[in-house]
Amino acid sequence: MKAILAEHGQLWYRDTPAPTVGPADVLIHVHAAGVNPDDLTLAEAAALPRIAGQEVAGLVAGTGPQVRGWHVGDAVCALICPSVLGAFAEWVCVLASAVAALPAGLSFSEGATLPLAGLWAWQGLFTQGGLRSGQRVLVHGAAGAWAAWRCSWP
Repeated sequence: MKAILAEHGQLWYRDTPAPTVGPADVLIHVHAAGVNPDDLTLAEAAALPRIAGQEVAGLVAGTGPQVRGWHVGDAVCALICPSVLGAFAEWVCVLASAVAALPAGLSFSEGATLPLAGLWAWQGLFTQGGLRSGQRVLVHGAAGAWAAWRCSWP
């Protein structure tokens, strides 16, 4: 499969082996991946080639024997563990517990922004900010995942 690997401060487009599905994994055929500051940090820090990317959206292509509730063809998005990564590839294996259904009406590109940046924005508004149903908020100058992260934590 084709993938973008990070190594020694650079990103490389290369052929690499497809992932092996573990017992609790969902194999996702990647249609879109989010790009975040952490991906750039990984590229700088990686001493060995690693497939970059934490946010992914695509279609379920297979599941491990312990996985329940996901079926081939389901549209999903997922947050990939930072120690594993792998969204910048044609295929990625993700723990089933980190997979969510792609919300109706969202494209894969939009869905790939939800797992990390969307979660940070949610935490900033609702968990940290205390926003409640019926209240309004003006989001001024939103600048992506980094801005959301900086606003989410005290």
